[in-house]
Amino acid sequence: MKNRTTEDRRVKKLKVAVDNRKAKRRKEDRDNALVYYVSLSLGLFVLLVLAIFSVIGG
Repeated sequence: MKNRTTEDRRVKKLKVAVDNRKAKRRKEDRDNALVYYVSLSLGLFVLLVLAIFSVIGG
């Protein structure tokens, strides 16, 4: 029979490791979303500037 204290510690370590991975994944997802929206807004800004210059120059 396994020692219950040892088993509880092992389970707790696993839960903590899973929680840490989930937190890291959430942070990576937030970072990816931030990069996506920043690049999208910069691309739209460049298109807007090009459209304005084409109207002024054309």
